[in-house]
Amino acid sequence: MSAFQLKINVNILCTKSRLFRDKITESDICYLCSGSQTLTHLFVEYDFSKVIWINFTSWWNCTNHMQINLQRPDIVFAFHLGKPPFLGINYCLPVARNYIYISAKNEDPFCFTSYFKFLKIR
Repeated sequence: MSAFQLKINVNILCTKSRLFRDKITESDICYLCSGSQTLTHLFVEYDFSKVIWINFTSWWNCTNHMQINLQRPDIVFAFHLGKPPFLGINYCLPVARNYIYISAKNEDPFCFTSYFKFLKIR
């Protein structure tokens, strides 16, 4: 998971826009919404991603004794690195990003229920 997060942090994760820029693919278009598939689009701006993060925040706040309010940098990069109370969320967030990335790469629809199943097998 750390290698995946490192690729996000240094902006080398293979999104469609990156592959298109490098002339590896013919299009940078997101398979579901026709927007350009950048890191920010994939993890923050895309409507399905927004729903994942809303459900993630609700789930986290209901099952833990701390309230979170995810902002764009938290979603794309990390949430309170290195502080012990946040170790759980710093595990769950990269798994969510990985789930979204794999689903988009395979052109599969994604939802929070499927993410939760994905999280349980990690």
